[in-house]
Amino acid sequence: MSEVSEILAALHENGLPTPEAAAVFCGGPAARGWSDVVAEVRVRIVTEQSWGLPGAWPQSVPLDPGSVAALRVRVADRTVRLTCWTAAQVEAVLAKVTRERFEVPRAAPLLVEAEELLVEDLLTGCVVSGSRWISGQRVIAAAGAFREFVVTRSLGDAEGAVEDALGQLASGDVHSAVLSARKAFGHVVDSVLELAGCYGSYAPELRSRRFEEARTALMTYEEYWRLETMAGLDIDRPADWVEQVVEFCEKTIATHPEHLVRRSLRGPRRGW
Repeated sequence: MSEVSEILAALHENGLPTPEAAAVFCGGPAARGWSDVVAEVRVRIVTEQSWGLPGAWPQSVPLDPGSVAALRVRVADRTVRLTCWTAAQVEAVLAKVTRERFEVPRAAPLLVEAEELLVEDLLTGCVVSGSRWISGQRVIAAAGAFREFVVTRSLGDAEGAVEDALGQLASGDVHSAVLSARKAFGHVVDSVLELAGCYGSYAPELRSRRFEEARTALMTYEEYWRLETMAGLDIDRPADWVEQVVEFCEKTIATHPEHLVRRSLRGPRRGW
């Protein structure tokens, strides 16, 4: 939090004009207390009316209005990405992931990456100002189905990768099967962490941080890290490792609430 405060103070000292904001909050590793001297800090400025950051470019979003002002600057040797959203845009994003929407048959997640990261930062980032407004939006987000949408997406990605691994193994394409199993494992772990409210699957390089934060009963950190780093892979018997990982994935998927497993969503395949 102190690191983020220093960055915001430096922005102010450098003369960055800011409007009367309903709220300001931050996301990224620093905002979650994870020290990273090169990671980008995401600063969200929420205003009642559209406001353009001087020198910013319009980032397209499927909302009304259809863009947010975005600006990337260097402050105190850190990269800071500022985006300016209207309160109505934030409310419209949350309206896309209500429980009513989730109950629609075959409903797919309707958030683009920029919107998902906004919700993630709202729920897991740090508040700079406008704590009352942010608290209200967090209550709405928590009452909605954002968690269910991202969990079912990760489950769908995991199931697809498991199928790929088994098919490739049966076809004798063992190297591809290893990579598919590795991918399936990542998505399965993401689903468990998301179920615990620990979001961040767009940054798989931070999965170990999230695993430590969530303190899941899925496995010990040592067990998780062994599979994450493929430490048990015998290059002379890679099929054994694939079978081990696939078994783990299938057993872990089966521990999820049944209604989420049934609703697992197969979308465009994501990387791990």
